[in-house]
Amino acid sequence: MQRKRSKRHPSLLVTGCRRKWLQCKKTNGESGATFMEVLVTIAIIMILMTTIGLAVAPFIFRGQDVAARTNIKTIETALTAYYAQNFDYPEDSDWKSAVQPYIQGGKIPQDPWKNDYVYVKPGPDGSEYGISSAGKDGIPGNEDDINSWEM
Repeated sequence: MQRKRSKRHPSLLVTGCRRKWLQCKKTNGESGATFMEVLVTIAIIMILMTTIGLAVAPFIFRGQDVAARTNIKTIETALTAYYAQNFDYPEDSDWKSAVQPYIQGGKIPQDPWKNDYVYVKPGPDGSEYGISSAGKDGIPGNEDDINSWEM
């Protein structure tokens, strides 16, 4: 068996490969992205992030309100358990220590804005008690408060 020989001379093959390699190597001297391409890419990413952020923000704030309402319901459940054992609700001054054994984990949570819940006995609407959160601004008595008697 004989090997087929190339019709080209071996020295021409090397020269041909070398020529192609040099042509590939000799581009315009550009490698990577231009400054304008990078700026456009950053601008597109910023526009997308802003759009997504504005679309998601209302859900985050609504989630904080829902968390505060859920915490108030948890405290109300603990107060009901306390009432079932003691036939009265705790007084304003010692309500936290009285209710802690009835809450899972033994700790009364803070509202989502890191403020304490306020307990009053009797409640403002004539009920036995009331629990409220000062809301996002932390100032009690305005429109963003979350109150158990309004739920």
